[in-house]
Amino acid sequence: MTDNQSVEASLGAHRIGLVAAAVGGVAAAAAYAGSVLLGGLIVPGYSHLANSVSELTSPGAPHRALLGAGFAIYNVAVAALGTGVLLSSARRGLTTVAGVLLIACGVAGILMIEPFPQDPMGTPVTGAGTVHIVLAAISAVTLVAAAVLLFFGWRGDPVWSRLRLPSLVAAALILITGGVGAAMISTNVFGLFERFTQVSFLAWFAAIGITAITRLRHR
Repeated sequence: MTDNQSVEASLGAHRIGLVAAAVGGVAAAAAYAGSVLLGGLIVPGYSHLANSVSELTSPGAPHRALLGAGFAIYNVAVAALGTGVLLSSARRGLTTVAGVLLIACGVAGILMIEPFPQDPMGTPVTGAGTVHIVLAAISAVTLVAAAVLLFFGWRGDPVWSRLRLPSLVAAALILITGGVGAAMISTNVFGLFERFTQVSFLAWFAAIGITAITRLRHR
């Protein structure tokens, strides 16, 4: 491969990465928010104030297949976002690890829907329910770790450097609101604190997607 061909291949991969980040970031935010809002509308007795999101896809939940499909789209979009970050970042190393972690986050999220859904509230703990909790922890850790790594890895990046501080803020908010939410898990306002955490990472995903779209429009 000549030097020119190598440059063209690199530019092609970069563009593919921007497209993946654009589609993944916007689709992830839209699919997750849309599924949660839809669940609140169509599931009898569901409360955004008190109930967790995972209850929407627990065994026996009304409209589980429909809502599970929405969350599956979200997780595929997160994996696409991770791929986009991996391909479009100017520097490798930390950004590569961050991209892989986001892909892992998406995979964990899919497994949390099926075959390891959350146990219905008030029922005995099952093996699948236990794995669900472990996967939820993996999802949270990979998400926070990816955001922190991108704060450092995007230093000087011509596309992504503007999102360094938002990435760090997102990681901090996920940790803080997630910690408070965990302490409130047995209360009737757990759902509210879970929503604070979700807004933190969904806003970050959307910011990545919009930044990628803006970059593509000006190429």
